[in-house]
Amino acid sequence: MAKLNTNSNVYTIVYASVMVIIVAFLLAFVASSLKATQDANVARDVKGQILSSVNLRGEADVDAKYAEVITENADGTFTANINGEQKLIVPLKGAGLWGPIWGYISVNKDGETVYGAFFNHEGETAGLGARIVEEWFQTGFNGKKIFMGDEVALGVYKAGKAPSNLSADYVVDAVTGATLTSDGVRNMLQKCIAQYADAIKAFKGGESKSCDAKPCCGEGQCEMADSCCADSCADCASSCDECGACKAEKECGACCESDNTNK
Repeated sequence: MAKLNTNSNVYTIVYASVMVIIVAFLLAFVASSLKATQDANVARDVKGQILSSVNLRGEADVDAKYAEVITENADGTFTANINGEQKLIVPLKGAGLWGPIWGYISVNKDGETVYGAFFNHEGETAGLGARIVEEWFQTGFNGKKIFMGDEVALGVYKAGKAPSNLSADYVVDAVTGATLTSDGVRNMLQKCIAQYADAIKAFKGGESKSCDAKPCCGEGQCEMADSCCADSCADCASSCDECGACKAEKECGACCESDNTNK
């Protein structure tokens, strides 16, 4: 039998190919085995970020605390119950200097002021833009005003660079030496909050009061619009006034009550 020539090119290529296949198989097996754990860790990290946006940081049992205080809404927002008070949490996505930035900002029931905020990043510069993850920067948003009229006025600015019409109530100090990342946070806030402006207004106006026929939903839409009102009533039954009482009850309650009785 011919002796295997371990110095030949063919042997080297075959040996290397076999080793690559074995290693690839082992890596795929390990990754597959750990996927459930990895997914759970990612989900837990997201929950921790959402909790941080309502100033619940470093919770020992993130899953339990999240289940206790957070409700996930159909529109992508979240509602938090903090000591009996509701907060609306809006998701944020934007771009920093070197890559994506994201976070969450929570709004008080007044629909006008920030309760808390959390930000994260993928690759901002350490010691500069990466400092948006630090608590001192995030808590700087607490209590700040969001809207000026219908426009989102809340923003991050370098000292002395904020628009002259903005008071300190609307301004958060930028991270020193991280102008572009700070600008990215401002752009992200103004774009994403504007996208959820209707949800914030509904959160402000809904929930606490009800009409005689049916209560208003937390999102501020009257349940009567879908469940018991005819087309002639739909327009005035599809929204709630600032007090949370269904307009349909005030403006065309008889119509709605009649339709509900017939059904």
